[in-house]
Amino acid sequence: MVPALRYADDLTVGTDIALGTVRVTEDEIIRFAMEFDPLPIHVDIDYATLGPFGGVIASGIHTLGLYQRLQSAWLRTVAVVAGLGCDRMRLPTPVRPGDELTARTAITAMREQSAHRALMQIHSTMHSEAGVVLDLHASIVVQRRG
Repeated sequence: MVPALRYADDLTVGTDIALGTVRVTEDEIIRFAMEFDPLPIHVDIDYATLGPFGGVIASGIHTLGLYQRLQSAWLRTVAVVAGLGCDRMRLPTPVRPGDELTARTAITAMREQSAHRALMQIHSTMHSEAGVVLDLHASIVVQRRG
């Protein structure tokens, strides 16, 4: 069943949304990197063990993908027209095998673009036990009821 959509008119600046958690395995990190980011730090256990992180870490694009997996559950409830992109993204702490990642997003601004659309700005973070693994500011176009 498709949830009832919330439009820009239904959303409030300052709203904070818990997006849930996901656990990352070493196999998943390596499989993803083999296809999309095959650098040794992501795919070669022996090489990565001798590297600066002491083991395999997830690529940044994989970290972003894990966040998007969690974010999508909320976005499916919003009348999204399109994502405009990331205004700023930081990856201050690497994602490691076994990490449990928890994400949140907050609506930081909303402004009318037209009678039918608004620009929503969000600030999202994702944490592991070691700290912030993703800090993201993004812009999304959302339908208005008008």
